[in-house]
Amino acid sequence: MDIVEFKKLQKEFDDKYIGPYEDLPEDLLFLSTALAGEVGEFANLVKKYFRLKSKELAVNGEEGRDYLAEMRKEIIDVFCYFLIIANQLDLDIEEEFKDNLERNKSRFNKINS
Repeated sequence: MDIVEFKKLQKEFDDKYIGPYEDLPEDLLFLSTALAGEVGEFANLVKKYFRLKSKELAVNGEEGRDYLAEMRKEIIDVFCYFLIIANQLDLDIEEEFKDNLERNKSRFNKINS
C-alpha cells in the first residue's frame, strides 16, 4: 500500500464516521491541536521508556515492551492526523516529499562542505 492509498482510506473513514470538514481554518486549528496532543503522548512514552534505561531497568523486559507497544499505537495516531491534514490541504505527499528531500540534500551538502 502506498501513501496515496493511505490518504484515500483515511478520507473514506473520515467521510463515513466524522463527517465533512467544512471550515478550513477552524478545522486546521482543531486538527493541528489534536496532532500536537498525539505527538505529546508519544513523547511522554519515550520519556518514560528512557527512564527505564536511566534507572538501569531492563528496557527489553516486559515493561519496556509495553512502552514500545504503546508508542507504536501513538505514532499511528500521529500518522492518521497527518493524513487527515494532508487531505484537508490537498497535499500531494509523494511530490512534496521528493521536493523537500532535494531541498534538504542541497542544504546539507552546503553544511557538510
